Amino acid sequence: MPMWAADAPQRCIYITTTNGVHQVHALDLDNGAHHQVSNTDTPVGVGRAAISPDGRWVWWFADTDGSETGIWMRRPYPPWLACSMAEPAVPGLPAGYPTGLALGRRSAAIGLTTRAGAAVWVTQPGESLKVVHAGRYGARLVAMSADETLLALTQSGTDGRSPALSLINAADGTLAATSRHGGALAFSPIPGDQRLLVVRHRRGWRKLLIWDPVTSDEIPVGDDLPGDLTATWYPDGRMLLIIGRHRARSTLHRYDPETEQLTSIDVPRGNLGAAQARPDDTIWYSGSSGAASWNARVLTHDGADRPLVSQQSGPPASEPLRDLFAVGPGGPVHALVATPALGKGPCPTVFALHGGPRGTDVDRYSPERAAWLDAGFAVIHVNYRGSLGYGTTWRDAIIGRPGLTELEDLTAVWQAAVADGTADPTRCVLTGQSWGGYLTLLALGTQPTRWAAGIADVPLADLCVAYQHGSTQLRVFLAELFDGTPEQVADRYRQACPTAYVAHIRAPLLVLAGDNDSRCQPRQLDSFLSRLSIHGKAHQIYRFAGGHSTAAAAERQRQTALRIHFARQALSRADGGKRPPVDYWGPRHG
Repeated sequence: MPMWAADAPQRCIYITTTNGVHQVHALDLDNGAHHQVSNTDTPVGVGRAAISPDGRWVWWFADTDGSETGIWMRRPYPPWLACSMAEPAVPGLPAGYPTGLALGRRSAAIGLTTRAGAAVWVTQPGESLKVVHAGRYGARLVAMSADETLLALTQSGTDGRSPALSLINAADGTLAATSRHGGALAFSPIPGDQRLLVVRHRRGWRKLLIWDPVTSDEIPVGDDLPGDLTATWYPDGRMLLIIGRHRARSTLHRYDPETEQLTSIDVPRGNLGAAQARPDDTIWYSGSSGAASWNARVLTHDGADRPLVSQQSGPPASEPLRDLFAVGPGGPVHALVATPALGKGPCPTVFALHGGPRGTDVDRYSPERAAWLDAGFAVIHVNYRGSLGYGTTWRDAIIGRPGLTELEDLTAVWQAAVADGTADPTRCVLTGQSWGGYLTLLALGTQPTRWAAGIADVPLADLCVAYQHGSTQLRVFLAELFDGTPEQVADRYRQACPTAYVAHIRAPLLVLAGDNDSRCQPRQLDSFLSRLSIHGKAHQIYRFAGGHSTAAAAERQRQTALRIHFARQALSRADGGKRPPVDYWGPRHG
C-alpha cells in the first residue's frame, strides 16, 4: 500500500516489482504520474522506504548483496527532474542492519545494528550527527513524537518475549519514561500531545493501550475484539483505525477514544496487509485472500470501495483456503488448505511450514501456492505452536522444547488431512523457509517414512554451529527458545538439531541457500550438508545471489519452478515410475 507525506498527502510512494525487482516508485495524486525513485542495479532490490513529512525527500535502504546491511539513500521529490540524483541520506553514518527510521519536520532518527551493537542516531540541519542510544542487545526505534522531542524504543534485552518500552529525549538520549513490558506503535500526530499507542499482552492476546507518559494513564482499547490487535492514528489524532487478526483472518474497526465507541468497517474476507486513514477521512487499505489479490483500495465516506489505481491486469485468481482444525497434544492446530480446481482427492500434497517460528500463515494470496495448485498439488499451511495470532500460551508453548513440539502439531495435521481424503499419504512433500526450513530438515530425520520429498529454503540446519558463529541477535533468539545456551542445556540442542538425525533421512532433499544470508549463515548449513554427503543421502543444493530471500521476480519464478520440478521427479521415483510424476490437472484458467 502506498504511503504519503503527512503535510503533502498528494505525494505518495510505494514499492513494486513492475521492473522485475522491488523498487521505490512515486505516485503524484494531483496528476496521476508514476515514476521510479530508487535506481538500485542489484538483484536484491529495495524493501524499506519512507517519505519526509513535507514531501521533499524519499528515503530507501540500500542493501547491495542481500546481507541485510547497508545505508540509507535519499532523492528529492519529484524524482523525474533531471537534476534529482540519489545521495547518501546521512553522510558519516556507518553501514548496518536497519532497526528503525523516524523522519520529522526538522530532524531524523535512525536505528542501526552494527558489530558494535545497537544504536540510534539523530541528525538535524546545522548540527553534527549524534548518538542518543547505544547498547549491546537489540533495540528498535519505533516512533518519534510529533514535536520531535521524544523517541520510543523497544528493547529486547536477553528475553525477546518481554520487550521493554523506553522513551528517551531526542536532544541528549536521557531516559524520559519507561513502561511495563510492551511495544510502541505510534505517537499521537498532534504536536505537544505525547500520548503513545502501545501493544501489550493482556488476557493472553496482543492488545492495545493509549499510554500517556506525562500522567502515566493507560487506557485499554478494543479488549472485546477477538485475537491480536494493531492500530494507527487518524491524521488529526481524534480516532484510531484498528486491525484485528484472529485465526489467520483480519477485521477492521474505527475507535473513538473520547466516546469509547467501536465501529466495524466492512472489508473483504481475508488478510489485511495495511490500513490507514487519510486526511480527507477516506481509508486506504491493502490485502488479499487465498483466491485473489485486492491490491490497494479506497473506502470512501458513502461506503464505496474501489481500487486506488486501475490496472490493466492483475494476478490470475487462484483457489480459496479452507480451515482445518486437527486435534494436537497442545490443543486444536489450525491449518489452511487449498486443493486444485479440477482435482479429486487424495492429492499429492505440499505441507508448508512458515518461518519465525513466531510467524503465521494467513488467508492471503500467494503466487507460489497458486503455482503448486496449477501443478496438481494440494497445499496445507500449518500454524504450529509458536505461531502468532493464537494467543501467548500457544506462542510460548515451544519454549524449552522447540522443534520437536512443532512437529507434533505437524503430525496431527498430516493425520487429519489423510483422514479427510485431502492428502495422499504416499505422496506428501514437506517444505519451509528459515525456521520452516529447519523444521523440514528435522522432520525428514525424525519422521523418515512420512515424507516423499523435502524442500528446505534458507534453513537453520546446525544449531550449535549457528550459535557459535551467528550474530548476537541469533544467539539471544536461540537462548530464549531453548531457555539456555548450548553449554547450559546441551541435551535440548542435541535432541532438536537436524544433524543428529541425518543417518535416518530417506526422502530426497532440495536445499536453497542465499550466498549472503546473514540470518541462517552458509557456515552452519555447510556443516549439515557435509554430514549428508558422509552418509550418502540424496540431496541437491541450489545457491542464489542474495540473502535470506530474493526480491527479483525472475529468481522467484526460477526457484518456484525448481521446487515443483524436484517434487514431481521425487514422487515419480518413489512410485517406481508407474504413474506420472503428478496427476497434472492444468492451471485454473486452461
